[in-house]
Order: sequence, then C-alpha cells, then structure tokens
Amino acid sequence: MIEQGESGDKTFHGVLETSQAQGMQTFGQDLLRLFEQGEILEHTALLAATDRARLRIRLDELKARQGRSGDELPLRGLEEDWDADLR
Repeated sequence: MIEQGESGDKTFHGVLETSQAQGMQTFGQDLLRLFEQGEILEHTALLAATDRARLRIRLDELKARQGRSGDELPLRGLEEDWDADLR
C-alpha cells in the first residue's frame, strides 16, 4: 500500500472495506449482507463475526435506515423456559 502512494494510516481492513467496487470485502461486510438478505439472524452474524463491535455498529446503522430498532433476538418460548427454571 505504501509503495503505491497510500498513506501509512490505512489498515488492510480499511482498504478491504472501501474496495467493494474491486470485488473485495471483509467477513463482517458479508455477514451484514447475509443478514440484510434475511439469510442469517442478527445474533448468528454477531456470533460469527471477527470484529463484533464493528459489525454491531453496521447492523445498528442498517436497522436505523430500515426503520427497525433494538436487538431482534428470537426469544419466542425462552420466556416460558426462564419462568419454569425459576420455579
């Protein structure tokens, strides 16, 4: 990167993130794409992510653009299980 006139403050990850037009992407970007297309759930993307903090930010931005809010973890049935465990 430096040999080609790029500044030293660019990281490899940063270059990948900004080079989608050239066919490059990060694992997090692909997880975000899969989530956006409904192929995987949010918590699955976060569990698989190599940089969860960065992916969390991108997921929140995407959900804000779509008018969705908060965590959307599938909790159906878990509430009943939790109550049963407390008895």
